[in-house]
Amino acid sequence: MKTKAEHCQVEITACNEKLERYNQQLQSEEIVGLHLALIEKQKLIADKEQLIAKQEAELDLLKRALQEKMQGTQFTSLHELTEMLELLQHQPELERHLAELEQEIDAKTIDLEKSRLELEAENALVATELSPEHLDAQLKSVTEKLAIAGLETQRLEQLLNEQKQLKQKADAILIQLQDQEEIARLCGAEAAQIAEESGMAFRRRVQQRVADRLLSQTNAVLEKISGRYYLRQMPSDQGLALEVEDTYQDNARRLPKTLSGGESFVVSLALALGLSELANNGKSVDSLFLDEGFGNLDSETLYTVISTLEGLQTHGKTVGVISHVEGVQKRFKAQLQVVKKPNGMGMLKQVS
Repeated sequence: MKTKAEHCQVEITACNEKLERYNQQLQSEEIVGLHLALIEKQKLIADKEQLIAKQEAELDLLKRALQEKMQGTQFTSLHELTEMLELLQHQPELERHLAELEQEIDAKTIDLEKSRLELEAENALVATELSPEHLDAQLKSVTEKLAIAGLETQRLEQLLNEQKQLKQKADAILIQLQDQEEIARLCGAEAAQIAEESGMAFRRRVQQRVADRLLSQTNAVLEKISGRYYLRQMPSDQGLALEVEDTYQDNARRLPKTLSGGESFVVSLALALGLSELANNGKSVDSLFLDEGFGNLDSETLYTVISTLEGLQTHGKTVGVISHVEGVQKRFKAQLQVVKKPNGMGMLKQVS
């Protein structure tokens, strides 16, 4: 078995050598075949290039010959000749279209001649029937009619403008009527509600509306002179109950009695101004006089009060203060003092 294995190994080695030799021979033959195919392709390309060059030379010769033949003709370029050949291909169609156009021209010429003859006949008829005097009379009549028509047009335009103005007035009156009807409807509804309610309920409703307007006016004043406090209404069966909202304390609400002296003065001043403007039908109160009321205030509260009054002046209000407190007097530049004369009478004296 070992001998056979060695013999088989020898045969395998010999077969591998033959296989390797055959592969090398096959590769050589393939390379030679490819080289020959490449040579044939190159020869074919060279033949095609020679053929193309030959054809281009023949084309140049044909172009030069065509240019020489075109020198004695009306054509100056090959493009014009090409266009003419295309037209020659459509020559039957063009001739048919030309014949149709000529027929239309003949028909139009006949119609034109017919119209000319009719016009000449009408001119001759007019010349024989209408004399210059008759034409002048007709022209005068037509002119008078045009003038009358113009006057009538002006009259109608004037009437139209008047109608437009009347319509605008009627539309305005209609709008006013609708507004009045709406007001009457609201008043009727309110009257019916008043009839159903008791007198006390009606008074409370009116008081609520007045209170809302008063708080609106007061808060508008507080917005200007304070910027911190706002008055809010709280539920109560006893009448108008108020709370003070402090924006510096996270909008916390507290009773008016918890305010300091200066804070109470600011809120009271705003409430007085709001009440005055409410009594004045919403018109702004431009001047204000304060009589005393400063004697019981401490220095800090007095400073707050005077600063508030000075702030009112920046909002266009004239403030007059009547006081015997020296600290108050020093804060105001424009002063009038009552000076006692020797005869016991008093007189006003301006202090600068």
